[in-house]
Amino acid sequence: MNFSERPIIITDVETTGLNPRLHETIEIGAVKIDHNFLELGRFDVKIKPYFIERATPEALAVNGYNPKDWEHALEPWNAATMFTKFAKDGILCAWNITFEYGFLEELFRTTQVFNSMDYHRIDIPSIAWAKFPGLDKIGLDAIGARFGLAPEVKPHRGINGALYEWQVLRYLLDKVGK
Repeated sequence: MNFSERPIIITDVETTGLNPRLHETIEIGAVKIDHNFLELGRFDVKIKPYFIERATPEALAVNGYNPKDWEHALEPWNAATMFTKFAKDGILCAWNITFEYGFLEELFRTTQVFNSMDYHRIDIPSIAWAKFPGLDKIGLDAIGARFGLAPEVKPHRGINGALYEWQVLRYLLDKVGK
């Protein structure tokens, strides 16, 4: 498949901490777009945590985890299978791609679900750094504020993060120039 024909999968994962080998992915939000920034689909799923006792209080506060909201969460294997079908042949794109990919890679490894995405990845902060040399802050809300965007809605949800990242990416590439 030609690179320009591959969809871009803007993804945000919610986790129970910062270490993908210790903590779990508990939510995946994603927006599939084409290279003209047109939306092709959305993905939003909560994943059942098995080791919630390993969670850090900070991570759970960021994503607003509470057991009631995760009562109907999917088993990790089901969520990974659904996501890999949604993201097939796509290019993973995220704010802090190393973090997002690390958790997705661990989810695929532990569930033994094949990762059907292309091996290329797009890191949005790297684009911001290239567009605005000498930035004091490179956080998502800080870059969004540069464009007059309100901060991302809290508590943080995977789909809200993916949609906000898409909005910031459009501004970075369309509004600032190529």
